[in-house]
Amino acid sequence: MDKIVHKFVQVNGVKLHLAEIGTESSPAVVFLHGFPEIWYSWRHQMIAVAGAGYRAIAPDCRGYGLSDPPPETEKFGFPDIVDDLLAILDHLGIDKGFRVAIFLLGINWGWDSAMEMKITIDMLVDAMELVISNTSFPIHKGGGKPAKDLWGCGGIYHPSKISIITKDAGTRPAYLFALLHPTRVTSVISLGIPHTPFGPPNFLKELPEGFYINRWREPGRAEADFGRLDAKTVVRNIYILFSRTEIPIASEGQEIMDIVEPSTPLPPWFTEEDLSAYGALYEKSGFLNPLKVPYRSLDEEYNIVDPVIKNPMLLIVGEKDYFVKFPGVEDVIKSGMVKHFASNLEVEWIPEGSHFVQEQFPDQVNSLILAFLRKHC
Repeated sequence: MDKIVHKFVQVNGVKLHLAEIGTESSPAVVFLHGFPEIWYSWRHQMIAVAGAGYRAIAPDCRGYGLSDPPPETEKFGFPDIVDDLLAILDHLGIDKGFRVAIFLLGINWGWDSAMEMKITIDMLVDAMELVISNTSFPIHKGGGKPAKDLWGCGGIYHPSKISIITKDAGTRPAYLFALLHPTRVTSVISLGIPHTPFGPPNFLKELPEGFYINRWREPGRAEADFGRLDAKTVVRNIYILFSRTEIPIASEGQEIMDIVEPSTPLPPWFTEEDLSAYGALYEKSGFLNPLKVPYRSLDEEYNIVDPVIKNPMLLIVGEKDYFVKFPGVEDVIKSGMVKHFASNLEVEWIPEGSHFVQEQFPDQVNSLILAFLRKHC
């Protein structure tokens, strides 16, 4: 944890907080958090991927943690997080340059050795690769005439791209980014939530009024519920609720925070120190913007011509994740229907894994992540 460095970047009119570990020249892995999380929820994975030779970058999304809130909460949506990710990559210089190695062979006029020329071309392009082969170059050496028989033997050269690791509320902006900027993405790893068509989810109507998302989508309801408690207690209750196998549903006349008894212990893998880290950051940011995105923005629709993610993708699912009990979710995954929307998808199940599987079983999750990155990055 001590090796994780923190910085701020000014993009799209807001100042965003980034946690980072690893060398700048290493392949980049970007982590997008959910709710009630922040960069800290990826601490185990960041250290693991950096130790394996990658550059781990975990932003606090706008409105979360140490990042600025959006200028207007009512206009805040998932596309803002997509735009912020793109701007962060550009700011950090990731995927802006090509490293081209040209090997010049067969040069006449007395050049009997090969010459390697390295050129950095600073340009933003959406090409996956640049192939150089059998190209003639008019080159002057001293006072001689151009070498007409010069030819170059190159290879396949590609820009640095990112792998995205995401969960919960971070999945939609991750999927949108992969669809809108596919050549900037090497692979996508999602924890728990598969990629399906965007738009209002059916479970909002199929689950009762007391379903926590229905309650939190109602303007003012969650604000009043959370407002009775300090930020640390709100995070504590949500972590306890989301760690269970049952879908959080309040009874009539009960609020979501009331489902958890004050004496209920934290999950054994979540310490008081962890809770304090979350509590301090949500004390700063509040909950208004995290309620807007994701919960009050779920009905957003996008003009995506082809909604199929073709990048290599890994879905890691905890078998005890309450989300699997949402109507239709388990069937979509286990039937293979999910591959209709992610054509190059692998699925891994973790027995006993909860909604916070990356914190609950970090070693298992890290092993799956690293094996997938080695194969595709």
